[in-house]
Parts: sequence; structure tokens; C-alpha cells
Amino acid sequence: GGDPMLPAPPPPPPPPPGKVPAAILALPDLPAAPPPAGEWRWTLGSCGRPVAVAFREDAEGWTLLGEGALAALGAAGAEAAMEGADRRLEEEDAEDGERPPGEGGAAAFTLRLYRLAGEGAGPAPRPAVAATEGRGDAAVPPLDGDRLRLGAARLRRTRG
Repeated sequence: GGDPMLPAPPPPPPPPPGKVPAAILALPDLPAAPPPAGEWRWTLGSCGRPVAVAFREDAEGWTLLGEGALAALGAAGAEAAMEGADRRLEEEDAEDGERPPGEGGAAAFTLRLYRLAGEGAGPAPRPAVAATEGRGDAAVPPLDGDRLRLGAARLRRTRG
């Protein structure tokens, strides 16, 4: 580390757009069969690996459902797992005295990440739900293909 007697140096300035590295990726074809609802979209994992997700938009927001979660649970099973996880989160929030999404005037949306298949799914302390939830007034959990392959993300608008 540095000398504890000296102040920390200021952070470097952000790079100008022309200096930010970019890459062009060749993407494979999306799955030939349509998803049970919505349409296929690509997401990228942390190392650039493409992951297909089913994207569905409705009046309340949108849902991304990973191809691995769809294969393991099917659309109805994934939806049931997300709804059950939502109920458990809301019960925990009520027990902890946290405000429900949309109350308090600050949050415009709630984003939840779900772990639906593979290691860590099932009867864990927070079954089927990754331990991340973001609201419009707080840090939003990162979305990438690595998290979505065996899971899902759901954004719900909580006010106009």
C-alpha cells in the first residue's frame, strides 16, 4: 500500500469515449424454436460468452428468462418459482420492517434476480432467489448472461 501519512491520490479521470476498448462479436443463431412467451434476445457473460434469454414485456415491466432455466423448469415452472420467491421476499421485508416496493415515493422500479436452476437453486435460505434486489433508489444488481443462463431477471415499475 501507500504511505498512511499521505493523502490518497485522486481517482484517475474517466477515459474519453474514443479510448474505451470495444469489440465486435460474431453471435451464433438464436434458438430456432420460439420461447414459450416473448422473443429470444442475446445477453453477454462477463467474458463475452453469448447467452440466449427469453424476453417478455408486459404492462408492469419486463422479464428475462435464461435458456438453462427454461430447459430445467419450463415456462410455467419458472414462473411459479419466481412468484413463490417474490412472496417469500415480501414476507421477509414485512418482518424486517422494510417498505414494500413502490412505497415511500422514491423507487420507480424494482429489479429482482432469480437463481432457478443449477447449484444454489432450491431450498436455500432464500429459495430460488439470488441474494440481490435493486430498487430505483438503490444500487441495481448487475445483469449479465452468466447470471441469467440458469435464472431470470424481472423488472417491475412501481410508479408512473
